[in-house]
Amino acid sequence: MKILNVLVMMWIVFTACSSKEKTECYTSLDGKNDVELKLVISGNHVAGDMDYHLEGKDLNSGVVDGEFLGDTLKLIYRFESEGVESEREILFLKQEGKLAEGYGPMEQEGGNMVFTDWEAVEFGKGIILKKEDCK
Repeated sequence: MKILNVLVMMWIVFTACSSKEKTECYTSLDGKNDVELKLVISGNHVAGDMDYHLEGKDLNSGVVDGEFLGDTLKLIYRFESEGVESEREILFLKQEGKLAEGYGPMEQEGGNMVFTDWEAVEFGKGIILKKEDCK
């Protein structure tokens, strides 16, 4: 996991210097859940870092890789929580400088959690990330 994080960070630093890539940062809005997302965007492809620190739960810290499909951001989130490495699919809907996380039916597929029905995914009822200046 640490090697993967180092490789992704090296890729981010390397690609951030290119004029075709841009970096965007997002943070949670609700005050009790701290979520940070830093993306390097190249065309429709994205990669970066993401941390979830949800009230009453352990910190999940990891890397994301994915793509924009219209106004939907599809990510694979590889993270570590309580010393266990996991992977799950995350969907966000991008609207007016915000990302609304999608929630819907999921199942385990090959050891990873994935959405079973994209049509059933609901946005805006959970975590909303606001675009911020990157630190």
